[in-house]
Amino acid sequence: SVCTHQVTLQAGGRNGHNLHKLTVTDLLDIIAWIEHFRGVIKKVDLGLDSAFEHKIQRLVQDDRRGIFAKIMMEGATEKDALSGLAWMLAELDDLRLLAQDELMIRSRNQTLDWAAKAYETSHQLHQTKEGKIFTSLPEDVFALAAIHLHTLCDRLPLSSSVLPTIITIILSTIRQVQLDMGGGRLTDLENICAAANDFQRMGDKWEGIVSEILEGCFPPCEVEEMNHDKENCYGCVMRENLEAVSSELVFTFMSDAVFAAKSNIVSVFYPIHDAIGTDLFGVEWEDNWTQNELARTLTATVDDFLGDLRSYLDDYLLEKAISALASATIVFYIECLLKMAGGHGGVKKSSFKNNEKALSRISGDIDIMRTYFDDLLEEMPQLSRSINTDFEVLSCFYELMSIAAGLSSSRTVDFILVLHKIIGNVDITKHIICDLWRLISPKGMKAIMKTLSDVEPEMVAIAAQDDFGSAKYKEKINIPGLCLEDMLERIYC
Repeated sequence: SVCTHQVTLQAGGRNGHNLHKLTVTDLLDIIAWIEHFRGVIKKVDLGLDSAFEHKIQRLVQDDRRGIFAKIMMEGATEKDALSGLAWMLAELDDLRLLAQDELMIRSRNQTLDWAAKAYETSHQLHQTKEGKIFTSLPEDVFALAAIHLHTLCDRLPLSSSVLPTIITIILSTIRQVQLDMGGGRLTDLENICAAANDFQRMGDKWEGIVSEILEGCFPPCEVEEMNHDKENCYGCVMRENLEAVSSELVFTFMSDAVFAAKSNIVSVFYPIHDAIGTDLFGVEWEDNWTQNELARTLTATVDDFLGDLRSYLDDYLLEKAISALASATIVFYIECLLKMAGGHGGVKKSSFKNNEKALSRISGDIDIMRTYFDDLLEEMPQLSRSINTDFEVLSCFYELMSIAAGLSSSRTVDFILVLHKIIGNVDITKHIICDLWRLISPKGMKAIMKTLSDVEPEMVAIAAQDDFGSAKYKEKINIPGLCLEDMLERIYC
């Protein structure tokens, strides 16, 4: 046919030598024409068992370009016509696959190029009238992608096999750029908050545009549920696949938004480490700071930063940031305690002058930190479970030290197992217990090591059931100072 010849010529022959020179629009037109042509052919039965004349009549009726009429005018036999048609379709199929491959490569490279440039751009910070910080990154990425996706949907027929493939490539490439480059936007507190808000908006935007594409290109089948075979329905399968890719992209943006919001603890706790990290549990803390001044300094610093976070972050992300601040507070306090326990330089006396006074100071510190976060729970009660879990860990440490000091009648084994259910690693749990006893009661080391030996089989059984701790402490997201598990591994492994 003339059209087939023109398409083949435009592509640079049957091997598509000119495909790399064509624009994306040209490639889409070639694919669309070939798929339209095949769609025409699919409307008729080309088996040799039916009347040839009837088939040709149907072909001619459906063929606007007169391809099959020309075949008949030349007096072709049924066998010749079908052979020629089969050859033509095979040639066009090969060309379509080549054009499709070129389009996929082009789409991926173009998406990668403009998305990377958008992420590399230094964006100006903006604020809403409520004070929320953001940049134009979502709009920069979204605008070009939306144009490309809408062009695909407009140029290709809904039945096109390449349409969902190209959309999937674009979405997957943007997700990869976010994974590779999103972290580069987490610099200081203001930029971290802007990134958190931006990522959340990008998740919302992509959810919206993919929903629009699904409704426009792959609307739900209007077939009775009982009679509909979804597994073999092209539209249903394509819709399901795109929904899966879209969900993965949206999840990436949303989880990165939460990551960014939580990573603000780094900016908060660096000055806290510098201000009180070396003094906490020291001589002055025990003897002179009778009003738990260091714990008050800690909560005051957290509250100062929290004021900025309230202004800068979206409400949902603020909630995540506060949860991270509570966890980081407990991790910081326990880390200072364990470092003190492992560095007192002797085993014949306690690291504290007076265990009872020191434990009273610790109890006071816990009360101040607990009161501060309990006040926050009044406005965010949904965080109560998370914050309660954090303070249960600290309470367990306090009870074990009280047992070591002879100030508690609780059974040692009971609280060893309570702690181990939180930590989940037998060796780390044993290290912690031994360090706490060295800190409080060095003379009791022999007895506590015997207790640990006796209870070890039960600890091993617990660890086997729950591989290294509860789900909370399995969350390893590489934010320094956030995860108890990470801190313990850094100290003991």
